[in-house]
Amino acid sequence: MNSFQVAIAAEAYVAAILAEAGCDVSIQYGANQPEYDLIATRDGCLKKISVKGSKDGGWVLAAGFKRGRTYHEAVDAWVDRHADQNVIYAFVQFYNSKFMEMPQSTFARSKRPEIISRRAVGGMVTRRFESISLGQEV
Repeated sequence: MNSFQVAIAAEAYVAAILAEAGCDVSIQYGANQPEYDLIATRDGCLKKISVKGSKDGGWVLAAGFKRGRTYHEAVDAWVDRHADQNVIYAFVQFYNSKFMEMPQSTFARSKRPEIISRRAVGGMVTRRFESISLGQEV
């Protein structure tokens, strides 16, 4: 899959999970819209869903914030931009998934003021989101 296909597959997979959980799902028109990709509603509760898909085992979340900043400054800028507690992040990982196998997925909400804890692991900066139960959130 190329990166466009990863994004489409990830959004479709998350939409299917949300529908199976009893949600009505709306897809935002146009690829790579800011802030969120899907809207899920259930029992009068509305949540924005930001879908992040990957096929290589990693997440390049702060790359767009790197220009003129150190990597850690770019991560801090990404964190500041994504502090909205009303957005649920859906991470879908296709790495090592065979054709017709379900990819790994995690639903998380950012925590503020420490949305993401930074720690260096093998030269990589990793993120820790608050894991959530989808049934309780939407």
